[in-house]
Amino acid sequence: MLLIDFFEVIPINALLPIRTLSPDKVAYLIDTEQLDTTDARHMEQAVSGVEGVTSFTYVPIRSDDVEQMKERMRAVIESAAPDESVFIDLTGGTDLMVASGYSVAMETRAVPIHIDLVRREVFRVDTLERIGGVTDISLKDYLTAIGAKQLRGSRGNPTDEEGAVICEMAEVLFRRTSEWHALCDKIAIAFSKKSDSRSRTFSITNRIEYVNKRGFNPKSLMKEFCRRGFVRYLGEEDNLTEGEPGERVYHYELTDIKYKEYMTIFGIWLEMYVYFKTKPYFDEAYLGMVIDWDNDDEVDTVDNEIDVALMKGSVPYFISCKMRKLEAADIYEIGFITERFGGDYGKCFVATTHSLESSKRGPRSLHIKMDKMNVGLILVTEDYPFRKLIQSQRMEPRVIEDELEP
Repeated sequence: MLLIDFFEVIPINALLPIRTLSPDKVAYLIDTEQLDTTDARHMEQAVSGVEGVTSFTYVPIRSDDVEQMKERMRAVIESAAPDESVFIDLTGGTDLMVASGYSVAMETRAVPIHIDLVRREVFRVDTLERIGGVTDISLKDYLTAIGAKQLRGSRGNPTDEEGAVICEMAEVLFRRTSEWHALCDKIAIAFSKKSDSRSRTFSITNRIEYVNKRGFNPKSLMKEFCRRGFVRYLGEEDNLTEGEPGERVYHYELTDIKYKEYMTIFGIWLEMYVYFKTKPYFDEAYLGMVIDWDNDDEVDTVDNEIDVALMKGSVPYFISCKMRKLEAADIYEIGFITERFGGDYGKCFVATTHSLESSKRGPRSLHIKMDKMNVGLILVTEDYPFRKLIQSQRMEPRVIEDELEP
C-alpha cells in the first residue's frame, strides 16, 4: 500500500494515518522551505520507525503552486505497481494541498480519505464510506515526532501491587500535610548524614517542630508507615546526647531501599497517588518521566520533567502535582511544558491537595491564569472522579474543575 500525505508537524495528524492504514510506502509532500528543518528530520525518524513502513520519501513542492502539487502526486501514483492500492490522506495540510489532493484522486485510482479525530473513524471523502476505526499512536511515537525521547523515570518504580497501599498512605498524608512536611524534612536530614547511601536505618526524636514553632510527636504518623510495610520500628531510647530533658529517640529501618525516596521527598505521594488513580483509564501511564530534547545529543532536562504523563486515544495528558498551595508559576510551568510537548492537542492539568481559597492570590486570579493557559484543575480528594479526565474525547483543551465532598 502507498500512502500520500502532506507534511505536518502535529504528530497526531502525521502519524495516525500511518498507524491506522499500515502502508509499506509513504510519500510526504513537503514545502521546499521545510525540507531541511529539524521538524522534517524528526518526522522522518518517527514515520520510518513505524512497523511495516519500508519506504519513506519526501516529495518537495511549493505549497502555493497547485499545478506542481498535482503533477508531483500524479508522478508518485504512476510509480506505484498496477495492483498496489494508493490512498491520499486529506486530514492535514493547507487548503490548497487538500484541494489538490482531492482533484488528483478524482482523476486517478487513488482513494481520498479523511480521519475524523473526534469520531475516531476513517472514511472515503468521495463516497463518505466508512473504512474503519483509527489505530492510536504511542507516547514514544509522539516524542520521536517532536524530537524528544524518554530518558528514564525520575521516581522509583512502584508496582501495581503496591498501588492500593500507596494510595491509602497518601490519603493519610493529605490529611496531615503539615506534620508530614516537617517529618519528611527530618528524615531527609537523617539520611543526608549517612556515609553509606545504601543505609536503610534512620532515627528521629519524639518532638518535631512545624508550623509556627508548634511541635508534635511523629510516632503516630510513623506507625501509619509501619502498618503499611514501608518502614520497620526498631526501638527507642532516651536522647542522652543533645536532646532536652525527657526527649526520646525513635529508630526505624526501611523495609526496601527504594522506599528511601518515599520517605524523603515530600510531594512524591501526590505524584504516585495521581499516577495510580489515573492509570486504569488510560492507554499509557508514566510516573516522573524525564525527557531529553534532540539538541546535538546533549542531555537537557531543564523544565522537562513531568510528574505524570498519560496517553489516551493518541492524545497526551500531562499532570503537574503540587502538594501545597498553588502559585501562578505552577500554572505557567505545566502550560508551557504541554505547549512544547503536546501542541494544540496536548492536555494539561495541575493537581493539588489545597483549595484555591488557600492560595495567596486567591481563586479568581488563578482561575484566570488557568483559562489563559488552558490548564485544567484537579482538586484531589479521596472521592475525586479521575475518570472525568477522559469523559470527552474532543480534541481541544478543556478545563476541569470538580471539587467533591471528601
